[in-house]
Amino acid sequence: MSGGTYLEVLTYDGERLHPFGPLVSDWVVQELLHRGAPGCTVVHGVYGLDRRGTIQDVASEYANENLPVCIQVFASTNWVGTFLQSIDAKWSTRCRLFTSPAVDVRVCTDHELQDVLEMSDHVFCKVYLGQPDVALSLSEWLGALRGPSVAPPMLTRARRGFGSHRAVRKPRLFSNRDDVWILEAMWSRADAMSVLDEVRPRLRRVSGPAVILPVAVWHPRTSGVQP
Repeated sequence: MSGGTYLEVLTYDGERLHPFGPLVSDWVVQELLHRGAPGCTVVHGVYGLDRRGTIQDVASEYANENLPVCIQVFASTNWVGTFLQSIDAKWSTRCRLFTSPAVDVRVCTDHELQDVLEMSDHVFCKVYLGQPDVALSLSEWLGALRGPSVAPPMLTRARRGFGSHRAVRKPRLFSNRDDVWILEAMWSRADAMSVLDEVRPRLRRVSGPAVILPVAVWHPRTSGVQP
Protein backbone atom coordinates (compact mmCIF):
# COMPACT_ATOMS: atom_id res chain seq x y z
CA MET A 1 0.00 0.00 0.00
CA SER A 2 1.52 3.32 -1.05
CA GLY A 3 -1.26 5.93 -0.78
CA GLY A 4 -3.67 6.06 2.12
CA THR A 5 -4.70 7.93 5.25
CA TYR A 6 -2.93 8.64 8.51
CA LEU A 7 -5.21 8.21 11.54
CA GLU A 8 -4.37 9.35 15.05
CA VAL A 9 -6.39 8.52 18.17
CA LEU A 10 -5.73 10.60 21.30
CA THR A 11 -6.70 9.48 24.81
CA TYR A 12 -5.24 9.46 28.35
CA ASP A 13 -3.28 6.86 30.24
CA GLY A 14 -5.11 5.22 33.13
CA GLU A 15 -8.63 6.00 31.85
CA ARG A 16 -10.87 2.94 31.69
CA LEU A 17 -13.74 2.07 29.39
CA HIS A 18 -15.92 1.53 32.45
CA PRO A 19 -15.21 0.90 36.16
CA PHE A 20 -12.89 -2.11 36.48
CA GLY A 21 -12.90 -2.40 32.67
CA PRO A 22 -9.98 -2.31 30.25
CA LEU A 23 -7.82 0.75 29.78
CA VAL A 24 -9.17 2.90 26.95
CA SER A 25 -5.81 2.79 25.16
CA ASP A 26 -5.74 -1.05 25.36
CA TRP A 27 -9.34 -1.18 24.14
CA VAL A 28 -8.50 1.06 21.16
CA VAL A 29 -5.55 -1.17 20.18
CA GLN A 30 -7.69 -4.32 20.41
CA GLU A 31 -10.49 -2.69 18.40
CA LEU A 32 -8.04 -1.67 15.68
CA LEU A 33 -6.63 -5.19 15.59
CA HIS A 34 -10.12 -6.76 15.48
CA ARG A 35 -11.28 -4.37 12.73
CA GLY A 36 -8.35 -5.20 10.48
CA ALA A 37 -5.99 -2.24 10.79
CA PRO A 38 -2.65 -3.09 9.15
CA GLY A 39 -0.84 -1.95 12.30
CA CYS A 40 -0.67 0.68 15.01
CA THR A 41 1.94 2.32 17.20
CA VAL A 42 1.21 3.62 20.69
CA VAL A 43 3.16 6.54 22.13
CA HIS A 44 2.86 7.39 25.84
CA GLY A 45 3.49 10.99 26.84
CA VAL A 46 5.89 11.75 29.67
CA TYR A 47 5.02 15.44 29.91
CA GLY A 48 1.86 17.25 28.82
CA LEU A 49 -1.62 18.48 29.67
CA ASP A 50 -4.15 16.15 31.23
CA ARG A 51 -7.85 16.14 30.35
CA ARG A 52 -8.44 19.01 32.80
CA GLY A 53 -5.66 21.12 31.25
CA THR A 54 -3.20 20.64 34.13
CA ILE A 55 0.46 20.11 33.31
CA GLN A 56 1.61 16.60 34.26
CA ASP A 57 4.87 14.69 34.00
CA VAL A 58 6.05 11.23 34.95
CA ALA A 59 6.86 12.47 38.45
CA SER A 60 3.41 13.98 39.02
CA GLU A 61 1.03 12.49 41.55
CA TYR A 62 -1.32 10.01 39.84
CA ALA A 63 0.66 10.59 36.61
CA ASN A 64 -0.37 7.25 35.15
CA GLU A 65 -3.98 8.43 35.10
CA ASN A 66 -3.33 11.77 33.43
CA LEU A 67 -0.67 11.63 30.75
CA PRO A 68 -1.77 11.67 27.10
CA VAL A 69 -1.54 8.61 24.86
CA CYS A 70 -1.35 8.76 21.06
CA ILE A 71 -2.28 5.75 18.86
CA GLN A 72 -1.02 6.12 15.28
CA VAL A 73 -2.21 4.19 12.21
CA PHE A 74 -1.38 4.33 8.50
CA ALA A 75 -3.97 2.46 6.44
CA SER A 76 -5.83 2.53 3.15
CA THR A 77 -8.30 5.38 2.72
CA ASN A 78 -11.12 2.85 2.26
CA TRP A 79 -10.29 1.10 5.53
CA VAL A 80 -10.11 4.37 7.49
CA GLY A 81 -13.40 5.58 5.97
CA THR A 82 -15.18 2.33 6.82
CA PHE A 83 -13.71 2.35 10.33
CA LEU A 84 -14.79 5.94 11.06
CA GLN A 85 -18.34 5.23 9.84
CA SER A 86 -18.61 2.16 12.08
CA ILE A 87 -17.48 3.55 15.44
CA ASP A 88 -20.00 4.53 18.10
CA ALA A 89 -20.34 7.10 20.89
CA LYS A 90 -17.79 5.32 23.11
CA TRP A 91 -15.09 6.68 20.82
CA SER A 92 -16.23 10.31 20.75
CA THR A 93 -16.63 10.50 24.54
CA ARG A 94 -13.28 8.91 25.39
CA CYS A 95 -11.03 9.72 22.42
CA ARG A 96 -10.23 12.38 19.86
CA LEU A 97 -9.51 11.26 16.31
CA PHE A 98 -8.02 13.07 13.33
CA THR A 99 -6.93 12.03 9.86
CA SER A 100 -4.76 13.29 7.03
CA PRO A 101 -4.06 12.12 3.47
CA ALA A 102 -0.70 10.36 3.36
CA VAL A 103 1.63 8.19 1.29
CA ASP A 104 4.23 5.61 2.23
CA VAL A 105 7.35 7.00 0.60
CA ARG A 106 8.97 3.53 0.57
CA VAL A 107 6.61 2.26 -2.12
CA CYS A 108 4.68 5.20 -3.59
CA THR A 109 5.24 6.44 -7.12
CA ASP A 110 6.66 9.88 -7.87
CA HIS A 111 3.20 10.90 -9.08
CA GLU A 112 1.55 9.84 -5.79
CA LEU A 113 4.20 11.67 -3.81
CA GLN A 114 3.78 14.78 -5.94
CA ASP A 115 0.01 14.73 -5.33
CA VAL A 116 0.61 14.89 -1.56
CA LEU A 117 3.28 17.57 -1.88
CA GLU A 118 0.88 19.77 -3.83
CA MET A 119 -1.71 19.71 -1.03
CA SER A 120 0.29 22.14 1.13
CA ASP A 121 3.45 24.22 1.24
CA HIS A 122 5.05 21.87 3.80
CA VAL A 123 5.16 18.15 4.55
CA PHE A 124 5.67 16.14 7.74
CA CYS A 125 7.56 12.84 7.59
CA LYS A 126 7.11 9.99 10.11
CA VAL A 127 9.39 6.96 9.74
CA TYR A 128 8.68 3.90 11.91
CA LEU A 129 11.93 2.09 12.75
CA GLY A 130 12.01 -1.40 14.25
CA GLN A 131 14.93 -2.87 16.15
CA PRO A 132 16.67 -4.19 12.98
CA ASP A 133 16.56 -0.69 11.48
CA VAL A 134 18.50 0.91 14.32
CA ALA A 135 21.56 -1.18 13.55
CA LEU A 136 22.31 2.07 11.78
CA SER A 137 22.77 4.43 14.70
CA LEU A 138 19.93 6.77 15.56
CA SER A 139 22.22 9.75 15.16
CA GLU A 140 22.87 8.71 11.55
CA TRP A 141 19.12 8.52 10.93
CA LEU A 142 18.72 12.03 12.33
CA GLY A 143 21.48 13.25 10.07
CA ALA A 144 20.01 11.53 7.02
CA LEU A 145 16.67 13.35 7.37
CA ARG A 146 18.06 16.66 8.53
CA GLY A 147 18.38 18.37 5.15
CA PRO A 148 16.98 21.91 4.91
CA SER A 149 14.32 21.09 7.52
CA VAL A 150 11.72 23.56 8.80
CA ALA A 151 11.98 22.00 12.27
CA PRO A 152 14.81 19.84 13.68
CA PRO A 153 14.31 16.09 13.16
CA MET A 154 13.08 14.35 16.30
CA LEU A 155 13.01 10.79 17.63
CA THR A 156 10.17 9.35 19.73
CA ARG A 157 10.13 5.89 21.29
CA ALA A 158 6.98 3.78 21.33
CA ARG A 159 6.65 0.51 23.21
CA ARG A 160 3.19 -0.80 22.30
CA GLY A 161 1.34 -1.68 19.13
CA PHE A 162 1.10 -4.35 16.45
CA GLY A 163 2.13 -4.88 12.84
CA SER A 164 1.79 -7.51 10.15
CA HIS A 165 2.46 -10.28 12.70
CA ARG A 166 -0.96 -9.39 14.28
CA ALA A 167 0.34 -9.82 17.83
CA VAL A 168 0.13 -6.86 20.20
CA ARG A 169 3.61 -5.83 21.29
CA LYS A 170 3.90 -4.82 24.95
CA PRO A 171 6.86 -3.42 26.90
CA ARG A 172 9.27 -5.84 28.48
CA LEU A 173 10.67 -5.01 31.91
CA PHE A 174 14.23 -3.62 31.69
CA SER A 175 14.36 -4.26 27.93
CA ASN A 176 13.95 -2.13 24.83
CA ARG A 177 14.27 -5.04 22.39
CA ASP A 178 10.76 -4.59 20.96
CA ASP A 179 10.71 -0.81 20.96
CA VAL A 180 9.73 1.13 17.86
CA TRP A 181 11.42 4.45 17.12
CA ILE A 182 9.48 7.15 15.27
CA LEU A 183 11.71 9.51 13.34
CA GLU A 184 10.00 12.80 12.46
CA ALA A 185 11.04 15.69 10.22
CA MET A 186 9.36 18.58 8.42
CA TRP A 187 10.33 20.19 5.11
CA SER A 188 9.01 22.80 2.75
CA ARG A 189 7.45 21.49 -0.43
CA ALA A 190 10.34 22.99 -2.41
CA ASP A 191 12.94 21.02 -0.40
CA ALA A 192 11.06 17.77 0.24
CA MET A 193 11.61 16.10 -3.12
CA SER A 194 15.37 16.66 -3.11
CA VAL A 195 15.70 15.35 0.47
CA LEU A 196 13.54 12.31 -0.27
CA ASP A 197 15.41 11.53 -3.50
CA GLU A 198 18.57 11.25 -1.40
CA VAL A 199 17.18 9.15 1.48
CA ARG A 200 14.59 7.06 -0.38
CA PRO A 201 16.95 4.08 -1.00
CA ARG A 202 17.55 3.90 2.76
CA LEU A 203 13.86 4.37 3.60
CA ARG A 204 12.84 1.51 1.29
CA ARG A 205 14.67 -0.89 3.61
CA VAL A 206 12.98 0.08 6.88
CA SER A 207 10.52 -2.35 8.45
CA GLY A 208 7.69 0.15 9.09
CA PRO A 209 5.96 2.82 7.01
CA ALA A 210 7.71 6.05 6.05
CA VAL A 211 4.66 8.31 5.95
CA ILE A 212 4.47 11.74 4.30
CA LEU A 213 1.65 14.09 5.40
CA PRO A 214 0.73 17.54 4.06
CA VAL A 215 0.85 20.17 6.83
CA ALA A 216 0.40 23.91 7.17
CA VAL A 217 3.07 25.97 8.93
CA TRP A 218 1.74 29.08 10.65
CA HIS A 219 3.82 32.23 10.42
CA PRO A 220 2.70 34.88 12.93
CA ARG A 221 2.17 38.34 11.52
CA THR A 222 4.66 40.79 12.94
CA SER A 223 3.57 43.97 11.18
CA GLY A 224 2.36 46.57 13.64
CA VAL A 225 3.42 44.49 16.67
CA GLN A 226 5.60 46.36 19.13
CA PRO A 227 8.31 44.51 21.09
